[in-house]
Amino acid sequence: MEKDEVKKKFNFEMLLKYKMAFIIIAIVLIVILVLTSLYSNKKTKTIVTSTLTDISEIEELRTIRYTHNGIAIKYKDEEKKKPEYYVKYEGYIKAGIGDLSKSEIKVTNNKIYIKLPEAKILQYNVDPGTFKYIYESNYKENAISSEAYKIARIDLLEEVRKKDEILENAHKNAVSIIENLIKPLVGDEYEIVIE
Repeated sequence: MEKDEVKKKFNFEMLLKYKMAFIIIAIVLIVILVLTSLYSNKKTKTIVTSTLTDISEIEELRTIRYTHNGIAIKYKDEEKKKPEYYVKYEGYIKAGIGDLSKSEIKVTNNKIYIKLPEAKILQYNVDPGTFKYIYESNYKENAISSEAYKIARIDLLEEVRKKDEILENAHKNAVSIIENLIKPLVGDEYEIVIE
């Protein structure tokens, strides 16, 4: 019997040692997984932040160019009832994100959140070479071209501001550009959410 008791005691002690070894190995693996995950998140945030920092050095991300053909009116009176002349013009605006360094970045688990600044009009201009005039009285084009340039620029900006889809499309294009720059760096293991 002593032999059987020694065998049972030996098996029990061996079993206890194996259980302890298994528990220790499991704890070590869990710690390694947690540390790897934390390191991976930190590394990903560094890559994303670095990429956005590089992009923000450009200062402006122009994502849309919109061409506009318009007619501006120069009035004789302040009430804007009596037109002096009309000027047909061609102009353009460029819109996008003005300062990418103001973007907010947050990396949590398997998601990268990026909040971009609002899109805005970055540049606008009219081409004086496209001016066509309709006069209500006798004028010489050279005498009014600088004035026509000013009213055409004002008209262009007013018309563009009425069209919300320009800034919406500029923002959508910025989101697409940023996502396409970051996606290859982080692969499929991270979901990218850009607002």
